[in-house]
Amino acid sequence: MIETAQCKRILDLIVYLTCNGQLTTQQYPDMLGVTRRNVYNYLKLLSDYGFRVVRNGSRYHLDQR
Repeated sequence: MIETAQCKRILDLIVYLTCNGQLTTQQYPDMLGVTRRNVYNYLKLLSDYGFRVVRNGSRYHLDQR
């Protein structure tokens, strides 16, 4: 089960990925208050749940198609 704080971080990540898409993999941990490994785990989780996570170098965004 996902904890409330973790759920909030994942939702925040979705917002960042949707609205900006220009942040690097180092900026997400700083904004979310987690490790880079956690960000990669969240990105994998989103992908597993059907989100189209697109990588462009060290930047990620959600494909809105």
